[in-house]
Amino acid sequence: MEKINKKILKNIQKDTFYEGCTFYCESKDYEYSYCQEDGDYYSYDSYSYESDDDYDTSYDSPYGYEDELPSIENSHFKNCSFRGNIAFSGLENCTFVNCGFSGEFRLNLSERDLEKIPNYVLDIEYLTCLDLAFNNISDLPQHLSKLKHLKELRLCYNKISFFPEELLVLPKLEILDLSNNEIIDLPCELENFKSLKQLFLNNCRITNLRELTNLPDLEILELCQNNISSLPPSFKKMQSLKILRLHYNEINRLPIELGTLKSLNILGLSNNGITKLIPELGLLCSLKILDLSQNRIVELITELGKLHNLEKLDLSTNTITKLVPELGKLQSLTKLNLYNNMVESFPLELCDLMNVEVMFLGFNKINTLPPQISQLQNLKRLNLYDNNLKNVPIEICQLQNLQELNLYAAKCTDEQKKLIKSRLAECKVYF
Repeated sequence: MEKINKKILKNIQKDTFYEGCTFYCESKDYEYSYCQEDGDYYSYDSYSYESDDDYDTSYDSPYGYEDELPSIENSHFKNCSFRGNIAFSGLENCTFVNCGFSGEFRLNLSERDLEKIPNYVLDIEYLTCLDLAFNNISDLPQHLSKLKHLKELRLCYNKISFFPEELLVLPKLEILDLSNNEIIDLPCELENFKSLKQLFLNNCRITNLRELTNLPDLEILELCQNNISSLPPSFKKMQSLKILRLHYNEINRLPIELGTLKSLNILGLSNNGITKLIPELGLLCSLKILDLSQNRIVELITELGKLHNLEKLDLSTNTITKLVPELGKLQSLTKLNLYNNMVESFPLELCDLMNVEVMFLGFNKINTLPPQISQLQNLKRLNLYDNNLKNVPIEICQLQNLQELNLYAAKCTDEQKKLIKSRLAECKVYF
């Protein structure tokens, strides 16, 4: 075995004993998000619709792909210093004694057909991030507590059927992903998870959220594609929540306690069975993204106009017939999606949305547009595909920042079409 002493290095090799060395082998910074960002519905053409929050079941490791990361075997480090973030795809038979780490220490063991966590992993006490996604792990070792510096743990796409109570002994764990497992119940002991900030439990079989409300410091909670039918009143204890995603569940009623979550920035409730909105939604003063698409909502509430920080609103694929004038008060709104409803009129107040950039109103029953639509000078995409438009005001040609205009099925004469296309020369216009 080669021995290297007191050197400054950028690369690490296998079968080597390092003592007193300093390593500068910075890895990429990877950010993790299980779902696509809510509200992104920029890409739609004249005949197709892309939901603003398509549920994305793909997985990219936040620590980098396996072939991007070094795998080291039979190397030993004593009194060494690692500067910046480091990441590996394997550390078989490696030891770290009295070493210092200025950044994150990451290990990616995803997609290895592992049935258990390798023993050597438990001896790397300095590990801060561990990715074990896409394996066949069903149980966790009792000695997991040895990873006392672990902050992130990815166990999604495994064969775990019970919430592993071994996780509760990890004192610094902040991010936990157990998505795409067979977990049904959550333990009462979750209240001992004092450090947890982000929890991902998408596509499991969870029905009851009561135990989760014992995590008052949780900031991000994703529970998409479960069997959740209601939110418990104790949800009001989760005052630190900034992101709550509950897409693809069976929720048909919103609790009034939801309005107490003053820190909430993103609320995703698409593909449920919600029929009625609650006035307490208007109390979510920090809300920036609200996705209520693909529900059974018939009527809007005036309290939506109180969401002054709202930037993206998706109410597509419901059965809404009328828009409330208070929508015009949403001065921070940049994207409005009302695709596939039964809206009959374009209220004048919508022309007060001075910052709106995308407005999707395709597949409705709108028959007229007000001339004041010309006030929407920041509008870049306007989709009115397949409505009952009998006339298109010439003022629409004053929207000089428009990049895409869809007027398919509008009753325009050939002369009107020619005029609109000539005056909006830089815009893609569809009839």
